[in-house]
Amino acid sequence: MSVSKRKKSEAYVLRASAWRTWQKCALSLKLKDESLFREREKDTKEDEYAAEGRKIHAAIESDLKGQSREKLDIETEAIVSFAVNVAKTEAGSDKIESEVFASVLTRGITISGTADAVIHRDDELVIIDFKTMYKEISAENNEQLKIYAHLLQRQGQKTWRGIIVNARLNSISYTGPHEFEKRYLSGLIADVLERLKTNQHVVGSHCAYCSVLAVCQLFRVELTKWLVPGVEDGIKNRKDDWVRLLAIMKPAEKLFERVKADALKYIELGGELPGVSVEFSGGTRAWPAGVPAAEIASQMGIDESALYDKKIVSPAELERRGVPREKINAVAVQPTRRTLKVK
Repeated sequence: MSVSKRKKSEAYVLRASAWRTWQKCALSLKLKDESLFREREKDTKEDEYAAEGRKIHAAIESDLKGQSREKLDIETEAIVSFAVNVAKTEAGSDKIESEVFASVLTRGITISGTADAVIHRDDELVIIDFKTMYKEISAENNEQLKIYAHLLQRQGQKTWRGIIVNARLNSISYTGPHEFEKRYLSGLIADVLERLKTNQHVVGSHCAYCSVLAVCQLFRVELTKWLVPGVEDGIKNRKDDWVRLLAIMKPAEKLFERVKADALKYIELGGELPGVSVEFSGGTRAWPAGVPAAEIASQMGIDESALYDKKIVSPAELERRGVPREKINAVAVQPTRRTLKVK
């Protein structure tokens, strides 16, 4: 196993939002992706869910700061409104700070993070994190909230509380109040330094969120074990193996997405791969951005009303409009979703 060496003066960065990765695998901090095709934030194309989440976060931030912004569709506005109302209700007459960055550098290790919303009180700190995913996230035992709190603690504050607003799901999760731990951040740093000495590593579902997944040989070794005939044999007799395979399913998908993206860039720059070429196909059609509906209709010679469609609101939106939940639940259907949860 080869590990790219870093200069002694270069600090390792522990990002609060990536705590699930670096708390399980110290090697993820030591590896360095030096590929010419490595993903850069400005070049990375977000999927539709990530782009939607970023748009919702931006709208929430604008509303909390009292800034003007572009109006979104009815469903998205309801999501934003729910998140903002939760934060304002929690704050009461206290000030809400949004997108608050903080960091600390100790012993060559930087711990940093940007909290979505923060409420400072004389003796208490409240951290609010807005989630826009389709799965519910709990505030209990959430290290991200705890790191934010200890980075942002002010003199005189003795306790902190954390709130996660699952905006899409119209739910809220609370934790605390908790007392601040005097050596919490230094303890995280000491633990990471010890694990860095031995290149401590763990391969699992958390690898999907690792920024250096593409250069991790240990993950590839684990994946290679399954690229042989008979991998699907004997699920009842090989339960442990199947659990391990399911644990690396998501990061494996991410790795192959990276392979595909790298190959595309290589060919576009003039490189050649035997039997591989770039194929162009039409994507999903969309109306040109920034062009008024009236102008679009005029160009096609149709009435503008043909571009619009009446849509019934969702049960969640109807509840946000004031209809009692018990009345809605008496009529609404809520089918059970089946999926696998991999720890």
